[in-house]
Amino acid sequence: MLDINAHNPVARAIEKMQQKWAQATAANPNYTVARWLIDPDEAVLLNGFCKIESSPHGQVPELFVVLFSPFQHYLTYSQQIILDWLTMWEQDKTTTAQATTNWGYEYFKQKAPTQQQADDLLVELLQKFYTAYASPERPLVLGLIPQTVSDFKNYTEWILQIAPQLPPGVKLMLVDHVGKDYLHKPCEKLKDKAITIPCGDLNVQQMVKNMATAGNPNNPDVQFRKCLFEMGEALGAKNLKQLNHWGNKALQITQRSGIKSLHATAHVVYAGFLMHFKAERPQIKNLLNKGITIAQSALKTDPAALPVLIQLYGYQAANYSMQAEKGYAAHWFSKQAHLAIEHNIPMQALM
Repeated sequence: MLDINAHNPVARAIEKMQQKWAQATAANPNYTVARWLIDPDEAVLLNGFCKIESSPHGQVPELFVVLFSPFQHYLTYSQQIILDWLTMWEQDKTTTAQATTNWGYEYFKQKAPTQQQADDLLVELLQKFYTAYASPERPLVLGLIPQTVSDFKNYTEWILQIAPQLPPGVKLMLVDHVGKDYLHKPCEKLKDKAITIPCGDLNVQQMVKNMATAGNPNNPDVQFRKCLFEMGEALGAKNLKQLNHWGNKALQITQRSGIKSLHATAHVVYAGFLMHFKAERPQIKNLLNKGITIAQSALKTDPAALPVLIQLYGYQAANYSMQAEKGYAAHWFSKQAHLAIEHNIPMQALM
């Protein structure tokens, strides 16, 4: 059978998360709190997992309701969750139209605004919703991914307060970051009622690299994007030799392409990476000067050359500024502004 996700790395990564979830929850079906332990760059995949599992296309048996309610204080968080839940219900016209069971929407809409210490009301809402739409074979999972957390100590207090009150069949899904472990202590206190699902092996950076460099390997754009990622990895490893190797390769590839704006872009990108190495100031200046000459020669025939030239002027100014040569920096910033005015880009000139 044809697997439509076979060449989709994002779908594969989310499938991996679904498998991790299924394995962890099956190993401890009596859990109350599930904590994802993720790298920050995996957050986008967690959002994808939540969107899929909150839709009819979910692959795990649980019924997910995911909220991004910001955490301000443990005394008001339950109320905020209820209000955001009601708002989501109001805005989801499809769900509202399909809802045939009265789970108490009008009742909670009336009660929620007046009850700041609303832990009991939240537990009641979860119980009502579970009775209406979930079952022992399909537990209700309240996923919480706060946009902001004002105080993690406060947040952990709320978790420890609400978790023991959850009705049977209702679970909490929380998110924690690898290396930070903000929620390790509350989960430790909950003992076997909490499970941790480590997720730090999805290799998001490699996945993004593979997607960005996909395509015809003979295409100059594809080859150039590969050089960009390799230069980024060389910079991360502070490997100047590798950075110069891939930077020079980018210059060669873009020169062969015959596209002057792309060739000029390679100069500014390469110079930008080298700015992290103080000893490379002469090479940076040389790259930017060459890039400027190339972009200027292409202005009349290649519309893409203008934004590259504006960027090159800005990088030249920044390079002089980093060397404390403020007069030269001001000169290049002025050239950048006048070029923007000349081509009717007032916001760029103002900046």
